[in-house]
Amino acid sequence: MTKHLSYCSMSSEKLHRCLLIDPDEADRRSLQAQLATLTGLQLVGAVANPALATPILESVKVDLLFIEITAPAYDGLEFLNQALNVPQMIVVSRSPDHAIQAYELGVTDYILKPFTRDRLDKAIKRATSRLSTDNTPAVPNYVVLKSGWESVRIPVDSINYIEAFGAFCKVHTTTGITVVSDFLSTVYAKLPPKLFLRIHKSFVVASWKVNHMASRHVQVGETNVPVGASYRHNVEQVLLAH
Repeated sequence: MTKHLSYCSMSSEKLHRCLLIDPDEADRRSLQAQLATLTGLQLVGAVANPALATPILESVKVDLLFIEITAPAYDGLEFLNQALNVPQMIVVSRSPDHAIQAYELGVTDYILKPFTRDRLDKAIKRATSRLSTDNTPAVPNYVVLKSGWESVRIPVDSINYIEAFGAFCKVHTTTGITVVSDFLSTVYAKLPPKLFLRIHKSFVVASWKVNHMASRHVQVGETNVPVGASYRHNVEQVLLAH
């Protein structure tokens, strides 16, 4: 009997979050079912195309991406090129035609369909091993942001949430509000990903400060911050894992 692998402990803090993109519903459901049996992985989404994956990648720090790149509805290689901030990527494909280009983009493995469970195990073991040996930088005490003509240092632990304000952002902290001269996506990219979560196209919150979660908002301190419909499922997944 084949013994399948377990990749880490059951502690939610050590789960590797993974995302699956495959336009073939049968293939997607099959791989989704296999991933659900692995104790070290948390599947945060299984979608048919990159357009549906984008809100997930914006709201959740994904560690491992599974993607079918030979799809007529989208350019898989182009998406891989845009998703280079995902630490590990595994291609699952019915065609070997793009393997060289995929490896040049840094994918961890390229699996041809149909594949065995042992082949999947080997690919995931390689990816999770690399994740475990990654040198994770220390969480900074401050984030440096532009405010007018000046650069300001804002203590990370003072930030409650950040609100888009046209081409600017309002950073709501424990001591007040600072208006910074950057788009929300730019500010979000500068924040420690394990501590902050995008919950709406216009809002990012300090996830460890959320003290209540409802269907359409989360509560940070005494403030209700709205949750976007396309972000809701992933917000629930991340906050419940904290």
